[in-house]
Amino acid sequence: MLGQVRSLLLFILFTVISADVFAGFGQVLIGVNGLTCSQCTRNVEMRIRRLPFIAEVTMNLEQTNGVIILKEGSAFDPSAIAKAVRDAGFSVRFLKASYTVDAAVNNQEPCFKIKGNNYQLVPADAVLQGQVMLQFIGPDFMPAADFKPWKSQLVKRCQQKTGTVYFVNPVNETTGL
Repeated sequence: MLGQVRSLLLFILFTVISADVFAGFGQVLIGVNGLTCSQCTRNVEMRIRRLPFIAEVTMNLEQTNGVIILKEGSAFDPSAIAKAVRDAGFSVRFLKASYTVDAAVNNQEPCFKIKGNNYQLVPADAVLQGQVMLQFIGPDFMPAADFKPWKSQLVKRCQQKTGTVYFVNPVNETTGL
């Protein structure tokens, strides 16, 4: 009986237009275009480190990328990370985040909300379960040439009246973090 009630509650939760899933972002992998020296790398690292939701940043000059560890329980702001990179004088090549979800995001509703941020899955029929890597899609999170093929697919399906909607694509990649 208790199991049936729990199943019913989960069903209701994930059929709501903006499901607030029990989930969290852990680590972020970021690629940065233009890093050529250790001072450049240090500048990017220090800009990102100033953000209130950042616990740790480790940049890799050789691969021109970095691993960002988020503070547990903090709201994650991908746009603030991209802005910090731009403010340091560089551009984001990619932004991917490790995401853990306790229950599957319903594939009939590609929208979900976590700590005030709205996310929309691309493609809309993607299902998230367990731990996945989400690639952020948009002009702030990739070069223009990489964004161009995605642009026509980014149709807002979410009904949120406030906040930014981040488009995310689950990728088959768990290495690097």
